[in-house]
This record gives sequence, structure tokens and C-alpha cells, in this order.
Amino acid sequence: MSTLIHFITNLSFAVGFSAGGILGYLVRLFVEDRFARDRIKFQIEETQINKSAEELRTALLPAITRLNAEPWNTFAIVREEFPKHLAAVIAFANLRPCARNKRFQEAWQKYQTYQQQTPENAVCSPKRSLILNEEAWCKNAQEALSHINHLLEFAKPK
Repeated sequence: MSTLIHFITNLSFAVGFSAGGILGYLVRLFVEDRFARDRIKFQIEETQINKSAEELRTALLPAITRLNAEPWNTFAIVREEFPKHLAAVIAFANLRPCARNKRFQEAWQKYQTYQQQTPENAVCSPKRSLILNEEAWCKNAQEALSHINHLLEFAKPK
């Protein structure tokens, strides 16, 4: 009889340990699955942010090239390129974390204000620009470039 009791006691310990091991294994599987899902979600978000940043860079870089090549035509270039910039900024701003988004929105607001203050009929030709003060149109181009470059700082690839 004591052997039977001893066997039953050992069997209950074995079943208890086995159940604990199985339960621990199931918890581990659940935690690993949760971490894997979070990692995949993070990677998808990072991919979207990087794609949006690339689109913003792609929208801003032609304006930089044109402003460097035609500084006398700054206001017309800014007006022509602005709709592309606006579309890229909207897509980009929706994916940014809050703290960076606030600073980005401030930079965008400054550029938007600059764009709204450009004269409507300020299209210049190189010949006409010779009559105007060369220093003034270079200053305008530099101001536009500084606004655009400030926006580009937020779109650096990760």
C-alpha cells in the first residue's frame, strides 16, 4: 500500500511539473508572438515613414536645383513648386511622431508664410534681373533655400 501511495505522490508531482512546463512553454509562445507582431508593426511604420520622407525629398529637390540655377526667378519657382511640396508635406506630417511633428509643422508654417508673401507677378528674366539689384534676388533665393533645407532636415533617411 505504501508503494501505491508513493507512486501516486510521485505521479502527481510529475503531472504538476509537466503541466507547469507546458504552461510555461505556452506563455513563452504567446510572448514571442506578441513581440514578433510588434516588431513587424514597427518595421511597417518605419518603411512608411521612410517612403514618405523619400517622397518629400523628391518633391523638394527640384526646387533647390532650380533656385540655385535661376536665383532671379525665386518667387515664380516657389509658386510653381509649392503645390508639389504641399502634397508631400501632408503625407509626411501624418506619419511623424508628435514631438518631431510640432517642429516640422513650425518649419512648414514658416515656408508657407514665405510662399504666401511672394509677389504675384514677380517672374523675372536674366536680362531684367541685371537691372534689378543682384544682391536682392540672391537674398530671396537664399531665404527660400533655407526654408526648403529646414524641411529637408526632417526627411533624412534612417
